[in-house]
Amino acid sequence: MKILIVSQFYFPEPFQKIKDLAESLTQKGHEVTVLTGVPNYPTGYIYQDYRDGKNRLEVVSGVEIVRAPLIPRKRTKVGLALNYLSWTLSASFKVLFLKKKFDVVMCYQTSPVLMLLPAWLAKLKNRCKLFGYVLDLWPVSMLTLLKTETDFLYVLMGGVSRFLYKKCDLIAVTSKPFIDYLSQTHGLDSSKIRYLPQHGNDAYLSENFDVDDKSRKRFLFAGNMGHAQDLDTILKAVTLLRDRDFVIDFVGTGSEYKHCVEYVKKNKLTHWVKFHGAQKYTDLPCFYSRATACLVTLKHENAVGLTLPGKVQDYLAVGKPLIGAIDGEAMRVIQESGCGICVHSGDFVGLANAFRSFLENPNLYSECGKRARDYYISNFTREKTVAELLSLLSLCSKRD
Repeated sequence: MKILIVSQFYFPEPFQKIKDLAESLTQKGHEVTVLTGVPNYPTGYIYQDYRDGKNRLEVVSGVEIVRAPLIPRKRTKVGLALNYLSWTLSASFKVLFLKKKFDVVMCYQTSPVLMLLPAWLAKLKNRCKLFGYVLDLWPVSMLTLLKTETDFLYVLMGGVSRFLYKKCDLIAVTSKPFIDYLSQTHGLDSSKIRYLPQHGNDAYLSENFDVDDKSRKRFLFAGNMGHAQDLDTILKAVTLLRDRDFVIDFVGTGSEYKHCVEYVKKNKLTHWVKFHGAQKYTDLPCFYSRATACLVTLKHENAVGLTLPGKVQDYLAVGKPLIGAIDGEAMRVIQESGCGICVHSGDFVGLANAFRSFLENPNLYSECGKRARDYYISNFTREKTVAELLSLLSLCSKRD
């Protein structure tokens, strides 16, 4: 197949999973072109090697990359809006001048949902079908920035989202609750929606992450530190455990990073909580090796709270027990796999009890790491995801 993947974000930006999928499709003999943006995430500024119009056309690991210009997001809400809009418009224009004829168009839809617009135009131009791989739900994902669902912009984007989702011939979602959201909120036919979870890092399966420092138990939270991640639940749980000796390692940054640092100082929790800032993906193994268990939390204010955060797959591949304060798909995975403990979102007392259980009864969780890896191998390997993706793309490539 000749496959066009539309995604505003791609290598060298830290979006490893879409890069994995594109390269895997190429390795299986398919011709893959990625229409993406000029890299500026997460710094908010154009990467040095891509300034002044450089490297707009590249071939990396057999994947042809076409870059549409954009306004860098910088670090403001206005900058983010301009970033989204500018790329959507320039990518839509760029689609008109792509010379190749594609068999299928795939949109790797993180935020914003607007990236489905150039994908739809590519569908029309090529007279083929559009496959949408939905990782972020819209407009509900906007509630991290907007206050209410009655906000004019939210209502407007609700209509835009409904229009764009309905232009997809087939949709795949990364969490099963997404199916209900798309069908109930946007009136999509649930028979045209499939469950396709994200893969994790298979390389972790061959590495040994046994704890190299057993003198003090450590719990790891890795990834974005934003409002949705409900980090206050973790910090409130720590305040109930001052009689225990352990460490919570936060690896990452985000909109709530400063708040968390201030909370820890104000409540004198520096003995129990350490912040390591953003780290390279390749540097994470050293933190996994120190961890007794890995943490995942998410607010359940709306449908986004039912998702399966992508880091869960990596946690499972590492072979560490999981401790969660999260609902929906993630709770199901933790309970079904038997890889740890999960309490409901926002339950800081329950989370504190989970920490206490790990500290006082380590033998109860001696098999959790093995269960985590076994579950990963059965559900989340790259090969399994690619095989299912290929099946869906092949279905879409069959012209009427």
